[in-house]
Amino acid sequence: MTVSGVDLAAIARGEGPEVIDGHRSSARNRFVGLVTRVEKEGLVGIVEIQAGPHRIISMVTADAITDLGLTPGARAVASIKSTNVVIETA
Repeated sequence: MTVSGVDLAAIARGEGPEVIDGHRSSARNRFVGLVTRVEKEGLVGIVEIQAGPHRIISMVTADAITDLGLTPGARAVASIKSTNVVIETA
């Protein structure tokens, strides 16, 4: 499945990162995107989100994947806590 940049931009503009479906958060490092990959193995899984030019990969519990209904093509928000971010030079 291919999603055009124009379509992804329309989603990002229509649903800004501060409020998604009525949910509010104090997190400021938030990326709205589409789930592109979900893998579950035992109690954990990997979820990949494409948010504009950014590809975000996170390890989460298998229960969270199920509870959140994360499947390829689903809209999701990656909230990144500052304690878990590493900055590197390009």
